[in-house]
Amino acid sequence: MKIKIYLLLLFLLTINSFSQETKMSIKDFINFSDLPAKTSKTPSWANQFYENPDQINVNKLKTDVNDWVLTQKKEQKNDIKKENELKESISENPIVQFAINFVNKVPNSWINEAGFIEMPTKDAFFKKAEDQEKNKANSIKKNSNKNVLVNNWSQIGSKEILQNDVQKTQSTCIYFISVAPSSTNIRMASSQAGMLYKTTDGGANWSIVSENPGPSAFHPTNPNKIMLGSNPLRLSSDGGATWIVKPVVAECNKVLWSNNGSTIIIATNSGIYVSSDAGSTFTLKQTGAIMDIEFKPGSSTIAYAINNAAYFIKLQTAA
Repeated sequence: MKIKIYLLLLFLLTINSFSQETKMSIKDFINFSDLPAKTSKTPSWANQFYENPDQINVNKLKTDVNDWVLTQKKEQKNDIKKENELKESISENPIVQFAINFVNKVPNSWINEAGFIEMPTKDAFFKKAEDQEKNKANSIKKNSNKNVLVNNWSQIGSKEILQNDVQKTQSTCIYFISVAPSSTNIRMASSQAGMLYKTTDGGANWSIVSENPGPSAFHPTNPNKIMLGSNPLRLSSDGGATWIVKPVVAECNKVLWSNNGSTIIIATNSGIYVSSDAGSTFTLKQTGAIMDIEFKPGSSTIAYAINNAAYFIKLQTAA
């Protein structure tokens, strides 16, 4: 009997150790919902996206895509009209766009000397993200005088030279803005340039609080508590001075914090994640790319979402 118990404990310990050291899949990091359906016209180099993307040789993929594009152009070199149409079609080809996005998103540190992807374990990935947050927080404190302050809402650059020397003023895109319900002068803004800005005076002045962009949401009664839909997810309890990395790895589109302060909903390109304990833990409640989500008016447990296929989804977060 003792031997059986010992073997059972040994088995459980082995399984637990294995799960902690399980390597991530590239699908945990890159959104594969954008991968177009495989057809008879799908290039042979793209088959690996559908079969075993974790075994892709990034260097070879770059070469194969480039050779394929050159071959397509060469076949039409004597027909100018078809060549122009081909150039346009290649640039807009979904599988080519997916391949380019794939190559650009794989960090160089994950590519070994032979060109293959070597994914870190989840523990190592989150540990590195946590260390980066600590280093950024220390850097921000040491270089607080470098924070960009904006005194008004007028555009300040950059300027692009157009035809006939006519200038058109441009500025970076702001993708997400959130307002603290309990203190509306406190707001967050996420930019295309990869910065997260915060204002505490209604927008008169802004400072950089993070280099991790994404949608955000404030706790309903405590403006110092902020959930940031970066990749991975981050939570701050001190107004954005420091961040704690959460085990949700996905590209976020919307963050909701319920009026009762306990429920947080994250809409991502890989599904809907829900926390019922104010951000301590998260559970995947719905798979698929979710583009937007809102609570039912007056409810902290019912939400309505829309996915990338334009279908509406009702989510019940609690009984």
